[in-house]
Amino acid sequence: MPVETSDLLGETMITKRDPWADSPKTSITSTPRPPLQGMRILVVDDDCDTAETLAMLLEMDGAQASACTSAQSALQTLGEGHWDAVLLDIGMPVMDGVEVAQAIRDRTVGSRLFVAAVTGHVQGGIYDRIAEAEFDLVFTKPADPEHLCRALAAWWKAPSKKVL
Repeated sequence: MPVETSDLLGETMITKRDPWADSPKTSITSTPRPPLQGMRILVVDDDCDTAETLAMLLEMDGAQASACTSAQSALQTLGEGHWDAVLLDIGMPVMDGVEVAQAIRDRTVGSRLFVAAVTGHVQGGIYDRIAEAEFDLVFTKPADPEHLCRALAAWWKAPSKKVL
């Protein structure tokens, strides 16, 4: 039996065509909620294209994402509103991602903010600095968007929002 689908006001309508029936059978099912719906994520990378692309991919999964291209603008943006997660590049000029994470942790004592490193900077000793800065996760560039989304969604859906 062939199946045709069409979107109708956020619902998926499935029409099953039975060649021997006078009229098609129709059922309506709900479209699944995007996995990051309602989550506010700040993406920080000194490469503008990387930051904006990652923010766009997160928005496709339902997040409200913004991109910053410097540590200073990230810390300012974080101070201007509520954020649920920050994705930081490690190898940024002036103030690197580890220093930004430490500043974030110092500012957010008592509240829980998911902080992940998304980096191509994997030389010796960096993992010790990342551990000291209390990153929740580390993704090596190029980060797999599906894996990143699943990790963020798992944290977002966790009742206590604890470290994964």
